[in-house]
Amino acid sequence: MKINYPYYVAQVDEADCGIASLAMILRNFGSIYPIAKLRDLARTTKQGTTALGLLKAAKHLGLDVIPIQADLSLFDDPEITYPLIAHVIKDDLLHYCVVFKADQDYIYVADPDPATKVQKMTRDEFGRLWSGVSLLFSPAKGYTPQKEPLAGLMTMFRQLTNYKKDISGIVIAALLITFISIVGSYYLQLIIDRFIPSKSINGLAILAGSLLVVYVFNSLFNYLRDVLLTRLDQKLTSQISLRYIHHVYRLPMRFFSTRKTGEITSRFNDINKIIDALSSTIISMFLDVGVMVIIGHVLFLYDRSLFLTTISTIPIYVIIIYAFNKRFAKLDQEQMESNAQLSSDIIEDLKGVETLKVLQLENIRYKNVEKQFADFLRKNLTYVKTKSFQDAIKMWIQYGLVTIILFQGAVLVIQGRLSIGILMAFNALLAFFISPLQNIINLQPKLQEAKVANNRLNEVL
Repeated sequence: MKINYPYYVAQVDEADCGIASLAMILRNFGSIYPIAKLRDLARTTKQGTTALGLLKAAKHLGLDVIPIQADLSLFDDPEITYPLIAHVIKDDLLHYCVVFKADQDYIYVADPDPATKVQKMTRDEFGRLWSGVSLLFSPAKGYTPQKEPLAGLMTMFRQLTNYKKDISGIVIAALLITFISIVGSYYLQLIIDRFIPSKSINGLAILAGSLLVVYVFNSLFNYLRDVLLTRLDQKLTSQISLRYIHHVYRLPMRFFSTRKTGEITSRFNDINKIIDALSSTIISMFLDVGVMVIIGHVLFLYDRSLFLTTISTIPIYVIIIYAFNKRFAKLDQEQMESNAQLSSDIIEDLKGVETLKVLQLENIRYKNVEKQFADFLRKNLTYVKTKSFQDAIKMWIQYGLVTIILFQGAVLVIQGRLSIGILMAFNALLAFFISPLQNIINLQPKLQEAKVANNRLNEVL
């Protein structure tokens, strides 16, 4: 059975389990704080957060905290208030999680580890992990919920208003390209329905020459669109990257003592994912949607029944997006964390290479990197397999749609309700309708990556 916990917060880095647990407690009491602020208040180090650090941070934010050492009988006490933070040993490592409910048989746990998330455990299962240490929370007298704004992806999207000129140029170029595509399909219809039956070679030559000239402009518009997109991408990259670097330079020294160098530099990869999502979204919002509307209108004018068959696939694509949404969220989080940890350890080893040489730890550290690299490759392969599986389903739908359209159109031609030229033109334009539709569908994994990357970036900004 699926279990939900509305206040769930996933840890961003491996040392943030305690902070993420505290964030869940605060959300339960109506407060929202950035992870970066909680790390600072709890004096989180590269190794993690102590129970004392969590206690002090919670008290600073207006909560009363009672630390206890207990056994499983704790969950039989009717006066125990939930949620609480439990200290556990997971995979031989110290870890924190949130217990938000308990009954006679199960303990309901919100684990900050995004690979685990929310689960219910039998009392024996939980007892084998729990150290017995817990922190109980309640609002202090005069407690007032606080919500500090977090910069979401929408904040990034609002920055696009600064580039109206570039976006307008991209949109105009794309619309002109779409118009030329429609002209090309109409040319195909004229060849089959008019010029071949009338054997008008002169008319055919004039039309072909005109189309060649039009395609020169089509190539020019494609060139301009690509240049404008690249320029916009560079402007966004400069704005976000330089803002991040400027902010990092102004952070206090204690920030750097609690973060590995690799954790900080790995955020540059996160910026690239955000930029990729922003650029793709721009194309889809202003280009793909517009192209779909224009091409869809032309397809509707060609033949209503074929058009209805075409748009009947849209709900199927929506179902595919929904079915893979949470899976991509989990895989993105795991992949980014693994990559960040690998990069961080390599950088730290290189910085301390003299110590490694003196203590002869090269082989030990190499084995550690080898293990982490294998873990990253495994998670990356899982992501690629999932995305490829989704792509295979979408490709099958696309080919199936083309096959059905040709079958349905051929029947209409045989019945005399449609000309061969219109069927060929419809089929030619169909690709220009499906392509932007799939671009919109393909936004899902990119936006999912960008959402995770933005959350990671917020831990610094």
